[in-house]
Amino acid sequence: MWTDIDYMDDYKDWTWDPDNFPQSGMRDFVDSLHAQGQKYVVIVDPGIKNTAGYVSFDEGVQMDAFVKDPQGGYYVGNVWPGDTVFPDFLSQVGRDYWRKQVDRFLQGVPVDGLWIDMNEVSNFKSGSGGDPDYHVNNDNNHDPLGTKAVDVRVLHRDGNRELDVHNLYGLAEAIATREALESVTNKRAFVLSRSSFPGLGAHAGHWTGDNKASWDDLRLSIPGILNFNLYGVPLVGAGESLDLSVIDAARHLRLSRQYQRGALRPLD
Repeated sequence: MWTDIDYMDDYKDWTWDPDNFPQSGMRDFVDSLHAQGQKYVVIVDPGIKNTAGYVSFDEGVQMDAFVKDPQGGYYVGNVWPGDTVFPDFLSQVGRDYWRKQVDRFLQGVPVDGLWIDMNEVSNFKSGSGGDPDYHVNNDNNHDPLGTKAVDVRVLHRDGNRELDVHNLYGLAEAIATREALESVTNKRAFVLSRSSFPGLGAHAGHWTGDNKASWDDLRLSIPGILNFNLYGVPLVGAGESLDLSVIDAARHLRLSRQYQRGALRPLD
């Protein structure tokens, strides 16, 4: 069973909504799943809500675990919980911080895996400035490189600019998540990542991100999944999404085809 960000308290990582997903009730629920041989996976985003008093933020500040802006302060973006900061998974400090969050979370509810999303890393408040002198046809529209992403001038602990290591962020989070889960549970970890880079398959599976459940999306998902197998990511699938507010014959057929296709994929 899978749960998206709805389980969180105000969309904050490593929390449970006290009304709809109370921690004590979720622990009982997960225990009941385990008793039936079933598994439970929840989603986690890299963005940590930028607010004092929130333990995952406070610990990150204490450990100095977040990426920084060019002036030396923490870079603040905007994702589901609002203003957010981002762990520096390329550093050992960032990985140690992440392990601490995973450990505490699993002590509360022993979920069986983590589904890591928004880890390109995505940002609703686009970064601005810092693009190189040469032109990059970003999004086939020559958009700035910080569009829907963190500013390319962001600095990591090792001195690297985001411009130079941006495509490694999701892979670094996947590695940190796998290492944390295996350290805490002493079991082989299940990690599913949206962002990918060569080598991901040694640490995590991949799903191809959001789609509109159109016929074109259905068709394109097939070579997309086969290509990722060639890239060394055997555990890969595509989301099944469809507007169920109106079920007519056309939607019913598309939904049927999605599930038929899903039965033949490594992950669905």
